[in-house]
This record gives sequence, C-alpha cells and structure tokens, in this order.
Amino acid sequence: MVLLAPWRLWHRADAGCSEERRCCPGRDPSCASTGWRMDRVYGTCFCDEACRLTGDCCYDYSQACPGNGRKMM
Repeated sequence: MVLLAPWRLWHRADAGCSEERRCCPGRDPSCASTGWRMDRVYGTCFCDEACRLTGDCCYDYSQACPGNGRKMM
C-alpha cells in the first residue's frame, strides 16, 4: 500500500487534457486541469481552444485535442 501512494501522486501530478478527458470549444474556464502547461509551468492548465491564445494549454493539449486547432477570431 505504501508503494501505491507515491505512484498515485505522480500520476495525478501529470494530469492534462487526456487524463481529465477534456477538450472544449471556444473559451471555457471550467475546462481546466492541474498539471504541466506548455510553457513549463506547473499549475492550472486549460484544454479549451482559447488556451492557444493565452498560452496556458496543458502539455498534452495538441495530442489530446487535435480537432481544437482552429483559429479563434
């Protein structure tokens, strides 16, 4: 049981769009996770299309949300 606890913490620390199963259109503040962002900062990251403009996408956004690559106006 002791060995499982660190694994769970590490697994949760890497949460991103795919782990949370999130990909949202447009700007959606609730479409967030906690993990590594593309700018190498750890904390709240987003899985909505607006994250490309604001630079706060989760590290795996491009792979987890390939259809969200549209340009926003």
